[in-house]
Amino acid sequence: EREREREVAMSDSWTREYSQVKNASDEVYELIRERNAAASGTQTSSETGPQTTADVHKLSAHCRRKLQALSTKITSLERNLESEGKNGLTQREASRRTELVHALRLRRDQLKDMMSKDNRQSERTKLLQG
Repeated sequence: EREREREVAMSDSWTREYSQVKNASDEVYELIRERNAAASGTQTSSETGPQTTADVHKLSAHCRRKLQALSTKITSLERNLESEGKNGLTQREASRRTELVHALRLRRDQLKDMMSKDNRQSERTKLLQG
């Protein structure tokens, strides 16, 4: 009975951790959108007017840090899944969770692509304009 309670508690902690990582990926997405809008000049701050190049660089650095933290969280989630797999998860549940982690990795890769694609586009625009 105690063993089963421990398994349920571990399962709940993995689910909570997954939810936190998923939310973190959504936050990174929003940050990248904000940065991309600022870089393209379509976003202004209500208090300071148009975003400056320095603001865009700060947002870019913040996005890169958040992406790195997201990668670390995904790795941790994967490790926790591997250790839980040895503690009585059904094959079906282990497969489901493995797919969830895989989807998070794909999302992270898409976010990295969004960052680099917009960086290249914005640099090209600057070169052509000036």
